[in-house]
Amino acid sequence: MITKEEAQQLISDAVRKVLAERPVPACVSVAEAAKLLSLSTRTVTRMNPPRVAGKVPYSWIVETLASR
Repeated sequence: MITKEEAQQLISDAVRKVLAERPVPACVSVAEAAKLLSLSTRTVTRMNPPRVAGKVPYSWIVETLASR
């Protein structure tokens, strides 16, 4: 058996590994961010992500996935 914290760490490590292995853009649109996070665009907008030229940095998406 593993603890909840260990499970979250495993998931976080897996997400980082997958994202590191595939080429991704530095920033994505709010709609693309919502799709990657499995949330609605309205929810992502309410989360008030940082914006670069109107787009959401991919690093914010990774941090958000890791914190789930």
